[in-house]
Amino acid sequence: MNDVVKGSSNVFEDLGFEKEEATNLKIRADLMLDLKKFIELQKWTQAEAAMFFGETQPRISNLINGDIERFGIDKLVQMLSQAGMDIQVLVTPIRELHWSSISGVRWANSPRKSVLAKSDRRETEVRA
Repeated sequence: MNDVVKGSSNVFEDLGFEKEEATNLKIRADLMLDLKKFIELQKWTQAEAAMFFGETQPRISNLINGDIERFGIDKLVQMLSQAGMDIQVLVTPIRELHWSSISGVRWANSPRKSVLAKSDRRETEVRA
C-alpha cells in the first residue's frame, strides 16, 4: 500500500522549487485561477475574453490552460483590476525575528526575545 504524505500549503514547494520561486508560482497560479473563474462566470468565449482584456485569443488560451510561465504577477493583477476585482495581499512573517547586535535582525533560534509576535501580521490592500 502506498503511503500518503500530507503536503504543505504550496504545491510548488512540495514539487521541489526553491521557496522564493514556489511562492511566486503559487501567487501566479492563484491569480490565474481567479481570472479563469471570472471568464467562465461571464460565459465568454476565449475571443470575447480577449476583446474585454485587450489581449489575443491565444493569450487567453494560455491563461485558461494554466500556462503559468507566460504571465507575470503585474499582468495578472492588471487583468483582475480590469475585471473589477479588488486585490488584497496578506503578508505574514514566516519566521520569528529577533534583534541581533551585529545586523539588527536575526532569524529564529536566537536566544533573545522575539520582536515580532503573532499579532504583528499585517494586511496590505493593493488597488490597481
